[in-house]
Amino acid sequence: MKRILVLALILSLSLSLQARGKVTTKVDDLSFLPRNDYYVSVHKAVKEAKESIYIAMYIMRYHNIAHHPADALIKELIAAHKRGVKVKVILDEFAKQTREGKKEPMCRPAYEVLKENGVDVRFDSPEVLSHTKLVVIDEYLTFVGSANWSISAFKFNNESSVLIKSKKVARELLESVFPDYVARTKAVKLSSLKEVSSQGRLQMAENYYLNRMYGQALREYQKIITEFPKSKEANIAKERIKEIKAK
Repeated sequence: MKRILVLALILSLSLSLQARGKVTTKVDDLSFLPRNDYYVSVHKAVKEAKESIYIAMYIMRYHNIAHHPADALIKELIAAHKRGVKVKVILDEFAKQTREGKKEPMCRPAYEVLKENGVDVRFDSPEVLSHTKLVVIDEYLTFVGSANWSISAFKFNNESSVLIKSKKVARELLESVFPDYVARTKAVKLSSLKEVSSQGRLQMAENYYLNRMYGQALREYQKIITEFPKSKEANIAKERIKEIKAK
C-alpha cells in the first residue's frame, strides 16, 4: 500500500511538471513519510535550514499552545528568519473558521504571528484555491503530499507525503508555485541594468499568467506597456490583457 501511495505522489508531481514542459527523471533520494514521520522530518529540516525555506500551505494552524506540533513548526520558522534564513510563506484564504463571532481564514492566526515577527508571508490570490502542501528547504529538500500543518494532519489523519532530495525538483517546484520570486531572479539575470528590463518584466508577467494569478499578471503587463511602450514585449502584453479580460 505504501508503495502505491508513493508512486501516486510521484506520478502526480511528474504530470504537474510535464504540463509545464518539464520532466524530472532522477533524484538523489526519496523517502515516504506517513503520519508523524512527516512532522518529525520537516521539523528537523526547518530547524537545520541554512539558506532558505519556501512554504505553500493550504491550512497552517496556530493556537499559541505549548507542545502543539503546528505551533512548534511556526516558531521554528520565526527562529530561522531571525538567524538569517530567507523564509517565504504563501497561505490560502479559502478555508474559514469562526473567531470572536466572525468568519476569517483558518490560516489568519498563523499569518498574523509570522507577520508580526518579520517573516515574508502572504495570502495567495483569492481568484484561485491554492490546495498545495509544499515545503522546499535550501532549494534541495522538498516535502510534498497531503499533510497540512495542523493537529489533525499530524496526529489523526491518514496522510501521505514524500521527501525528495533533488536540486532540480526543488527549483522546478519553486518556479511553479513561487512565480514572483523566480521571475524576479530571472529578470535580474536577463538585464545588466539596475532596473528590470522589458524581457524580465514579461517573464514575471508570464509566470503569473501561467499560474492563473491574473490580477498580478494584469498589473505586470500594464507596467510593460507603460515603461516600454515601443517594445515587442508591449505588444505581447496587450494581447495577454485582451485574453485575460475575455475569460
